[in-house]
Amino acid sequence: FSLIALIIVLIATGSVLTGWATMFFIPMLLLFVFNFGVGLVLSSFTVFFRDIKHFYSVIIMALNYLTPIFYAENIFRNKDGTENAISLAMFYVLRANPLYWYVAMFRQVVVFGYAPTAEQWLFCIGWAVLFLALGLIVFKKAQDRFILYV
Repeated sequence: FSLIALIIVLIATGSVLTGWATMFFIPMLLLFVFNFGVGLVLSSFTVFFRDIKHFYSVIIMALNYLTPIFYAENIFRNKDGTENAISLAMFYVLRANPLYWYVAMFRQVVVFGYAPTAEQWLFCIGWAVLFLALGLIVFKKAQDRFILYV
């Protein structure tokens, strides 16, 4: 449903869809793998610690504000384009957020119509594989004890 809204906005703003826009499924697939790994970890922890679901909503809200979806990432620069200590710190905070890379890759492909950069590929695949492996390991180690806590 969100893709339908995105297409309407792209048409309304007069954005030109390039051939790269057809590759929108790549960042979405990588984000799915990342979320699957996070889901495995969270589901395993939630069985043993019931308060995880409340803590998770706070983390999701913080990640939402730290991901440049509704604001441009250059908002933290000075008006003359230079950077100061705060803007440099926010630059690193934004890039430490795994969701930043998926949003940046999706924007690069759909909105700007360019191929994803090597840095975007590296971070998106890296975060996806890392959390999928972590999720599988945590879930596999904890699955035998689920029945004791359910």
